[in-house]
Amino acid sequence: MATSYNKVFAVFFISALVMMASFQTSEAISECAKSCMPSCMEVDGSTLGVCEEACESGCTQLNGDAAAVKAKFEAKIV
Repeated sequence: MATSYNKVFAVFFISALVMMASFQTSEAISECAKSCMPSCMEVDGSTLGVCEEACESGCTQLNGDAAAVKAKFEAKIV
């Protein structure tokens, strides 16, 4: 009986550690940045990480105005 209890506890503990690690590594991006991401990803050589950082930075500078961020980003592409 003690062995099955230990196995259940070990599985529960490992599952909890995996869930905590995944919550710490994932960051939600703002709605403003989400609207910017498709335009950014169209640029040759862009990566998800670079676009997330660039879009969040643009949103911060433009106070979360998604339309302004997208327009400013697309103007630089052309």
